[in-house]
Order: sequence, then structure tokens, then C-alpha cells
Amino acid sequence: MIVDSSALIAILRAEGHVVHLRAIGPFETPAYQAEVLALVEKLGIAEFITWTGFVGDVHAELRKVDLFVLPSLFGEGLPMVVLEAMSASLPVLASPVGAVPGVLTEACGVLLADRGAALSGGLLRLGTDTAARGAGGLHTLGRR
Repeated sequence: MIVDSSALIAILRAEGHVVHLRAIGPFETPAYQAEVLALVEKLGIAEFITWTGFVGDVHAELRKVDLFVLPSLFGEGLPMVVLEAMSASLPVLASPVGAVPGVLTEACGVLLADRGAALSGGLLRLGTDTAARGAGGLHTLGRR
């Protein structure tokens, strides 16, 4: 949910944390895009967000980020992008949707109990804990 992530960026930056969102992929609908962009404008955080839109090379985009966040409310079985982030050795912060709880372990990321305080806490943990951030990805599970 980009709306929640956008609000979180404003909160974390107000607390003095350096945060930049790289939103990879298109918006689901024009109405949702308008809602998100209006919120970003209202919060004054446009300069801290990069919108990529659709990309052909997801792996190249994932090399440009420090961690991967999937704050979904609902999901399909196991979102492929979670596996792609793990294979890129990124720590993953995700909601417990679909089969995500079955693959996301403490060794490779943080599973959210909810999207509120848990999201900001998980971002802070992975953003400031070098050991936790460095442990991300499939290589920590012996699969790389």
C-alpha cells in the first residue's frame, strides 16, 4: 500500500531518519494513482520518492534499493517479487499474506503483525541494524 508507505516516509523523516521510497511498478488504477499523488503532495514528500512505473528488468531495480517492503493487505499465493527480492539478497519486510509467512524467516527479513506501528518499527530495524540488513536474502538460507 503506497498510501501507508508515503505517510510513513513523512513520519520517519520528521523523526530525523533518512528515507527514500523507490516505488517499482505501475499503479493499479488511475484513481489510486491520483489518491497517492495527492497525499504525497499534501505531505510535501515528493522529492523523497522515485516512481519507476513498469520496469522490464526487476533485478536491475532491486539492485538500487537497500531493502524490500511488501505491505499488502491481500495477496496471491506467494508474490514472485518477494522471491526476487530475496534472491537479490535484500532483507524483506512483508505483511503475512498468502504463503509469505512460509518463506520469510527471521534470517531474511521481518514479517509484520500489522501495517501500522509494525511497519515503521520494521523499517527502522532493517534501516538501522546493519547486521539485520546484511542478513537478508536467500543466501542466508543456504540457497544461494
